[in-house]
Amino acid sequence: MPRNGQSQASQSQASQSQGDQLKARRLRGVHIESASPGWALICQSGVLVDCRVGQPLESMLKDDFGLSPGQIAGLEAIILDGSSVDDLAAAQARPQSRLALAAGLPGVAGLALKKDSPLKGLRNSITYAADNQRLDPVDGQITLALYSLVLRKLAPHFLARGIWATAKQLRRYGASYPKDSVEWNGQSLSMDQFLENLPNDLDDLYFLTATIKEEAEKPGKAKNMAEAENMAEAENMTEAENMTEAENMTEAENMTEAENRAEAEKAGKAEKAGKSEKRDEGCLNCPIGCAKPNKAWRHQDELAVLWGLEPSLPDTKELIDGFKRLSNDLGLEAFELSGSMDLAFEAGKAPRTPEGVRFFFKEMEALSPLGALLGQGREAVAQALGLSFKDSNALLKQSPHPPERTAFLDCLGLCQQAAGHLTGEALAALAELLTARYGRDFTAQELTAMGSEIIKREEEFARASA
Repeated sequence: MPRNGQSQASQSQASQSQGDQLKARRLRGVHIESASPGWALICQSGVLVDCRVGQPLESMLKDDFGLSPGQIAGLEAIILDGSSVDDLAAAQARPQSRLALAAGLPGVAGLALKKDSPLKGLRNSITYAADNQRLDPVDGQITLALYSLVLRKLAPHFLARGIWATAKQLRRYGASYPKDSVEWNGQSLSMDQFLENLPNDLDDLYFLTATIKEEAEKPGKAKNMAEAENMAEAENMTEAENMTEAENMTEAENMTEAENRAEAEKAGKAEKAGKSEKRDEGCLNCPIGCAKPNKAWRHQDELAVLWGLEPSLPDTKELIDGFKRLSNDLGLEAFELSGSMDLAFEAGKAPRTPEGVRFFFKEMEALSPLGALLGQGREAVAQALGLSFKDSNALLKQSPHPPERTAFLDCLGLCQQAAGHLTGEALAALAELLTARYGRDFTAQELTAMGSEIIKREEEFARASA
């Protein structure tokens, strides 16, 4: 018997009825030409798509959805009705199934959900298991949800093909993009006019097609590595001239600004006494936001040093934030991925400039041969490029803080800037505090050993996640 208890005949009748409804609903078509890129997010909320259910997922993705072999290969995490799929040829969608597709998901859980993950043993209870009941392929619908890098890459494809969205979804996303134009019932309407005329029944379905307009390239971004190298060379040639010119032009302004700042600090000293405030120069993503961050070294500078970038450059924070989003989208451990990039820089695959970093980002997003190699981890990159493998300690030593102290401070939730001062009596005092808190004896030597063990285990996890 089928899992849902229905006979195959009743399922076929239900699917036929759905097909008749689909034809009727097509009269309620909505089209958005040059839609804002944010419309892609509607595919993350879960939308209905037409397809032939009862066939292997592999056939559905290729024949019904029109995905290329490369696009299918980029689907690292596939969840069908709450079960992780490892074999696309064995998995079968049923009428009203829910299918989630992602390139990768963050953390240990995300790694376990990947196809044929080395940690898939952690999800045995939710791994898809095919049964002996096979359905004949029939017209129907499933709910599709896209996540991470797959959302950015495939949402335009599915929107161009057409999806079924509720009036509630159209209202939610349409309100965010009032400048978009809509074609509906043979009329060209502004988004505000469309939403005003949209019926109040939020569960009504509409067949939505949209052409996503491409986001404009940010100024200064190179389209290829030749351009990146030329830009870097031009920047180096004119850097001294620009600095001199800027200093001459802003000297008076800087003096005035310094005086104004001094006056403002003096006026607000009493008000700010005893309070901490967040400052732009504080450590990246730090929840504490102390009033006196270490200006000589900040947490985000570790990646900047690893990539050979100047921490004070305006692009540096943007690149580090983008790197964290990308590593989550790909489902890769950030430290392992940054180490792969460091080796690729060393091999001359890109210059150590903001444009070089962006070049690697684009290669990984495109799943190019170089991008795929970076995703395989430091050991694979070192072997492919003929370099010496760098373990975690070698990378962490680029930080001025002792790596083993940084590791256990991070686990305690304490500020990593304290690692540079945690020596001798201070380290012994921390051991005494932990002894008093947990009721067992800790020594300074044991804390250092714990830090080394943490680094070792992080190394093992990072290499497994590649």
